[in-house]
Amino acid sequence: MSRHAVLPGRVLRVCVLLPVLLAAACAGTVPGRQAEPESRPAAEPDAVVAALMAAEFAWQDGRRESAARHYARAAALSDDPVVAERAAQVALIAGDAVLVRQGLERWRALDPGARAIRQVEAGLALLERDPDRAIAHLDALLAGGDEDGRTLAGQALLAAPDRDDALALVEALRVRDPVPGGVEALVLLGQVAQQLNDVELAERCADQAVQRFPDAAAGWSFKGRLALARGDAIGARGAFLRALAASPDDKALRLTHAAVLHRLGETAGAARTLSEVAPDDEVLSARAAYAVAADDREQIRATYEALVALPTPRPPERLLLLGQMAELSGQPEAALEWYRQVPPGSQHVDATFRIAVIHEQAQRVDEAQRVLRELREGGIADDDRLAESWLLEAEMAARRGAADRAEATYRAGLSDLPDHPRILYTLGLLLTQQDRIDEALSVFARLVELDPGNADALNALGYTMTDRTDRHEEALGYIERALALKPDSAAIIDSMGWVLHRLGRTSEALPHLERAFGLEPNAEIGAHLGEVLWTLGRREEARAVWKRSRELEPDNAVLRETMQRLDPGR
Repeated sequence: MSRHAVLPGRVLRVCVLLPVLLAAACAGTVPGRQAEPESRPAAEPDAVVAALMAAEFAWQDGRRESAARHYARAAALSDDPVVAERAAQVALIAGDAVLVRQGLERWRALDPGARAIRQVEAGLALLERDPDRAIAHLDALLAGGDEDGRTLAGQALLAAPDRDDALALVEALRVRDPVPGGVEALVLLGQVAQQLNDVELAERCADQAVQRFPDAAAGWSFKGRLALARGDAIGARGAFLRALAASPDDKALRLTHAAVLHRLGETAGAARTLSEVAPDDEVLSARAAYAVAADDREQIRATYEALVALPTPRPPERLLLLGQMAELSGQPEAALEWYRQVPPGSQHVDATFRIAVIHEQAQRVDEAQRVLRELREGGIADDDRLAESWLLEAEMAARRGAADRAEATYRAGLSDLPDHPRILYTLGLLLTQQDRIDEALSVFARLVELDPGNADALNALGYTMTDRTDRHEEALGYIERALALKPDSAAIIDSMGWVLHRLGRTSEALPHLERAFGLEPNAEIGAHLGEVLWTLGRREEARAVWKRSRELEPDNAVLRETMQRLDPGR
């Protein structure tokens, strides 16, 4: 780890540090402190300012040794402990032990009670390879049992010039009995070991934490996080359960435990565990997501009621979530009321889209169109969100069978946002569905012209040529380019198999289609895989694939046409 990271948040940039220090220098006293009788002649403010500026500019340029020298001069001239602290820290980063001692001496004289002095003392001991002295200072920081002390100790260890020295100190501190700072210190030591990539030492710290402090949540929580890091979700679940037994009201633990349950496929359980902690916006947002993913109607309803019960005022994010959960609870009119309360801002467009959908579902098509039109007239700053408004309106038209209206909406969107890729792509799909293949190919070709690296456009162009024309060699080139860009896309792998079949290379096509169906079992890929199996004489296997595909999508037109053409008796 770079020693440049010695004290995150404390090594300030010139634009932050200089105004404070310059103000102090010009005023001749330290901010927030009463002026004290001077024991020596006051330095000229200009001399302090010049030293500070030289130090900061050297730091910004990466000239650490020069920065340390200029800071040492500034600290000698200034009565501000902030300058002395900075001088000691920069000298430590520069690896200049003499200047570190000089800065510490000045800092201690100006602010003898500063705890961070211990941190720099520990860093100096590490720099000088004196582990006993380093342990003494780290002990003092950890013994208080407070977070600030642990943070200072952890930063000192992570900033050690030699990784092995730091890890040796972690081990030395770990085996102390008792460990100064208790379970929280053991967890800190484990975190330092983990960040220094010694997983075995981190595990030893975690094991020691739970053995010595079996009723403390912190040790079990750290053990659970380590289990997650090594991919052991079952072990993580057990550890987090022990942590929750010790601290059942800990929100962070509950949220992590829920995430582990979701990872194990126990998504309904994830929603339920969050019902056992005090509700707030963060908890209920996560609980809602898990309840919806599990399609747990009881949890959806209960989460909605808990959201309603949260205190007002309701932030925009909660209003949007209330609308969504009301919809999922089967209360569309209540959802409308929540969505209408979402004020202008990032959630407003989403809320308005849902308002339009609810009106459409209630057969209030004119109202849905009016809502979207007024949203656009009011101004949508983001082009992609503006495009979504046109796409939604066109989709609503397509759903009610108004293909002409859908096409007109897409073209209006393209007039508003010329060559917008998502609008072009969906227009191309619509034209394909209407058997206007030359027009569709022209649209997809335009997409490829605009962005030759658009894998989806390349695939759409190649697949349409494959499926609806005899330009199979040309199609193969586009699909090969698409597959090189997205080698794990089931749709593109399916296209590759399909074009090879159309080229008469059916044996080569089979592994592609088998892989595509394995990645994404859907009826269209199943139709293609079945046809290739049928062509190869493996008819029972083809029928088995078609049967499974029909179970997935009973009304898929491509599957139905394939089965009727090849196996009409079934």
